[in-house]
Amino acid sequence: MSLDSTPGGAAAESYFSIAEADTYFAARGNAAWAAATTTAKEQAARAGTQYLENTYRTRWVGLTAAQTQALAWPRVDGQRGGMGRSFGYGYTFPLYDINGWAIDSTTIPAQIKYAAMQAALLALGGVSLEPTLERGGQIHSISKGVGPLSKSIVYVDGAPARDTYTAIEGYLRGLVQSSGNVKLVRA
Repeated sequence: MSLDSTPGGAAAESYFSIAEADTYFAARGNAAWAAATTTAKEQAARAGTQYLENTYRTRWVGLTAAQTQALAWPRVDGQRGGMGRSFGYGYTFPLYDINGWAIDSTTIPAQIKYAAMQAALLALGGVSLEPTLERGGQIHSISKGVGPLSKSIVYVDGAPARDTYTAIEGYLRGLVQSSGNVKLVRA
């Protein structure tokens, strides 16, 4: 099955095309991506995009550009409500990046594509991006016995439930809403 990376498409399943990823990883000298089959790359692209969708969908800035699009991007800064709502229509404005430049409402920003590509590379390497989690995951101590065999694991209180992928987080800075990030606003 061929990968659909149409921006705003109703059947889109990836934020990037394999050709875009090939160029991105070739420029970075990544041999693992280059060595993979097209099928493996497409599967990784789907997994990487799904990871972004599931992890950030409720935190993206703005609104989807169209109700029918399968993925969260492209987006607009939808100013709905107020006078527009009372007359049955809403106004939409472009989103702006952290440098003040408008983000086109018909394309997917490069940062989103790059973050999805980084997630795809992790998936291609066998990393489970959405694993089943046990407790917080961070172990405080492990005790093992020898007599009547026993094993005890003590987890750290408040330990993060998932690994953090700093390359992905870095690309998405300013495009997701959370503490520590700047919210995009209209200029």
